[in-house]
Formats: sequence, structure tokens, C-alpha cells
Amino acid sequence: MHIYLVSLIDKKVQEAMVKFSKLPIQTSVLTIRPLEELLYHSGTILKTYIKLLKTLHILPDYNHYYRRQLLIKYTLNTVIIENNQVINKDYLQAIQNMVLSYLQDESSDQPAIVPIHIHFTTMSETFLISGISICKRDKTLAYSLLHETAMPNSQIHGYSIPGYLEELWDTYLQNPYISLRALCSGHRKSYTVFQKDSKRYLGTTFYRFYQQYKMLEALDDLMLTDLSIKEIAYKHEFTDYNQLYKLFHRQYRFPFKDIPRLIIENVMLRGVLFAIFL
Repeated sequence: MHIYLVSLIDKKVQEAMVKFSKLPIQTSVLTIRPLEELLYHSGTILKTYIKLLKTLHILPDYNHYYRRQLLIKYTLNTVIIENNQVINKDYLQAIQNMVLSYLQDESSDQPAIVPIHIHFTTMSETFLISGISICKRDKTLAYSLLHETAMPNSQIHGYSIPGYLEELWDTYLQNPYISLRALCSGHRKSYTVFQKDSKRYLGTTFYRFYQQYKMLEALDDLMLTDLSIKEIAYKHEFTDYNQLYKLFHRQYRFPFKDIPRLIIENVMLRGVLFAIFL
């Protein structure tokens, strides 16, 4: 897959964790059990993303993108990785620095829920550590709830995407009602060359990729809001509920029942949120 697709996926995962961090989690009580439940649910978000991306053939069919979960406890003076797992010391330090800045902040008594999104690359793989850190109100304790994913470097192609295609994508996201032929004409590109470049760099036709991208955006709201599916279809400018339904159910065979509606269906998650409120 092209590195441009990798960057788009990375952006969507980061946005999902930012949205997860904005759920109404309070931090007057931090105990292992509710934190483990939140860790499980944040992992569910990532695994559902991976499953849909593979279904859409944006990610190649590979079984080991998701590697492990990490639960890390911090005080001002100590760092404890639960279950004695090992993490690269440089990236542990990077995460710790982000968390300690909140623990050391005496100017605010507000709780901090911090999205974490850190990359590192080895000779063979590109890794992403993603999740949230939760700092207790009195700033004496924090936990990071993290997930490690990885992709073989052999799957990533780094040749440059044509500048016009990237500009056209940004323009179309802002105004999806504009004619693609008119956009091509504005960039002095033939429609045939444009579609050829789309298949090479995006993996499919431009409009089909746009539909897939909107499905990823809808996925966020399906998992992390209590909006109805009709409201989600309207929000993301699908023609109607039926268009969204047909894409998920018929074209890509990824039925809504396979998508965890964490806020409105998962009683355990609501229980975790209220447990941490108290």
C-alpha cells in the first residue's frame, strides 16, 4: 500500500483515540478493574478499525497488525508496566514525558485525559502505540492505556503521490458535490490519467475510495456516539440511510451488528465510566 494511505489511516486512528479521550471519563477514582475495562474497549476500537480496513482492501490481508495491550502506572517518581511487559525505553520515556507534564502541572485541578499517538520504526516494521493516559484529579497517579500495532515495512511503498491528486482529494473532501471531471480539468489532467493515478496510489477509483473513507468516518460515530444510524448517514452526507446500509451490508459485507456501539449498547462501558465518576 502507498505511504499516503498509511498516513490517512494513521490520521483516522489518531482521531478515534482523541474522540475516545473526550468521553465523559472522570478521575476521582482510579482502580485496576475499570481501567482494564477501558483498555479492553479502546482495543476494541482499534481492532474494529483494522477489520474494516482489511474488508475494504485498504489494508493488505495480514493477521498480526494488532500486537498487544499495555497498562502503565505512573507516579511522579515511579513507572510500573503491568504484567512485566517490555517496551522500548525511548518510547516509554516519550510516553512518560507526556504524562508527567500533567502530573507536574499545579496550575489546574482538572483531570487530564490525554490521547497518546507515537510511532517508531525498525528495519522490518513500523509500529504505532496508541491509546489514552488518565491522570487522577489530585495529580498523584496516572495510568496509560495503550495498544501496540505494527505493519511490515515491505507492505509500504514510498514513492511520491502526484501533487495534483493530493490537492484534488483535499478539495473534494470540502466539496463532494463538485464534478470530478471539472476538478480534473482545473488541474489540467485528463480524466483517464486521473483514474489511473487513483487506482495506483489509492488502490481503487477515486469515488470508491471516497466512499470507503466516509465509511471510516461513520465508524467513529457508530462506536463512539449515541447517534442513530440515520443521523450518522445524514451527518456524513450519504444520500440516505439505505446508501450507508448497502455499503456496509451488501457491498462490503460488514454488517452493523459487527460494529460495537460502545456508548449505547455496552452496559459494561457505561458502568466503567460511572465507576470512575464517583
